[in-house]
Amino acid sequence: MKSKFCKISLFFFVSVQLFAEFSISPLLSHPEYPSFSHIYADKVAIIHADSLSIVYQKNIHDPHIPASLVKLMTMYIVFDYITSGILKYSHVFRVPQSFADIRFVNGAVLLGLQEGDTVSVEQLCTAAIVASANDAAVMLALIIAGTVEDFTILMNSYATRLELNNTIYADPSGLSNLNRSTLYEIMQLTQHLMSDYGAHYKKFSLKPSFVWKSRMYSSTNALLGNNHISGVYGIKTGYLEDAGFNFIVGVEREGIDMFFGLLGIKSTTYQEGIEKREIEARKLVKYFFETFSPVPTVTHTSQVYGSSVDTLVYAIHTDILIPNDWITKAQFFIEEDELWAPIRKGDLIGNYTMSYKQVPLIDGTIRYKQRNIDRSFFSTIIDRISHTFSPHSGKPKVVPLQQYE
Repeated sequence: MKSKFCKISLFFFVSVQLFAEFSISPLLSHPEYPSFSHIYADKVAIIHADSLSIVYQKNIHDPHIPASLVKLMTMYIVFDYITSGILKYSHVFRVPQSFADIRFVNGAVLLGLQEGDTVSVEQLCTAAIVASANDAAVMLALIIAGTVEDFTILMNSYATRLELNNTIYADPSGLSNLNRSTLYEIMQLTQHLMSDYGAHYKKFSLKPSFVWKSRMYSSTNALLGNNHISGVYGIKTGYLEDAGFNFIVGVEREGIDMFFGLLGIKSTTYQEGIEKREIEARKLVKYFFETFSPVPTVTHTSQVYGSSVDTLVYAIHTDILIPNDWITKAQFFIEEDELWAPIRKGDLIGNYTMSYKQVPLIDGTIRYKQRNIDRSFFSTIIDRISHTFSPHSGKPKVVPLQQYE
């Protein structure tokens, strides 16, 4: 029998470290997993904004021309320079004579910057993010690096630093067809932008329009403004003929923060493409929030031997989302060995599994995250004696876990 000599219970939370974080898990391969076949784009993704856990994916590791999504990296660098104090929003610069030699493709969105114009960093950021103005992105590149070529080198060095191994930048605006990335790496960059400099980006991305030289420029994100979707906090659109229509959108509702990505939406006309991009994005967001919910938090109590701590009562929480009708049917198990003190931060406690209809969906390890549990001499003696007469002592066990109500 377990000794109760001078013992207490310890409550704590642990995190589940999931395997296969960067590949399709059994969750997505389950035969009853919801289909997103009604979403029409070459590449599609729904990804948890914090962990980059994949809820749905279609061709997300295939290369694609990002078009104006390149500006996400341009802005990441700008915000890095602002945060480090090298640059300030209030800094004003004069457009140099050499700017007239830079050529933009026909139809590119431009502010119309001309030699001698004075413009602030804040105005350029607003133009690049809200209206996707290509000359604004180029002007920011010149301010930071002196030339477009040197800024492009800087962009690729940042890509290497952020481990965007399948991303190649050719210009700061995204007008070049030589730019390459994958939808997943664009999502990675988006996460870096939001986690590292989100306060800066949202300052601009939530604006539905802005004015430059008495002209009104509207946001390219149709999910903002009068036709907004609840919880949308912007991100970016992109278009080139060879790329199709691209869209990355961030949405947060009731504590669930998600990225939705669409690349390569095709159309016969530009206006049709704009409309299809909005329609497909709305469908994707609506279907997700109607269909998925977070995996419930589950609890478990483990006995601790050889310590003044009697039990560990802990909760396991993941940021995985599953179909709504799976919530009450999913099964949760933990496989654990006996816990003997001392237990140190980072020690393995057990393995965690969630399954649906006997198909494993999530498989991970549980590690202790709280203060160390020290060995007690007297408890160790008592527990060793009691274990001598226990037929089940020392054997691993698999136990079901209970959901929180």
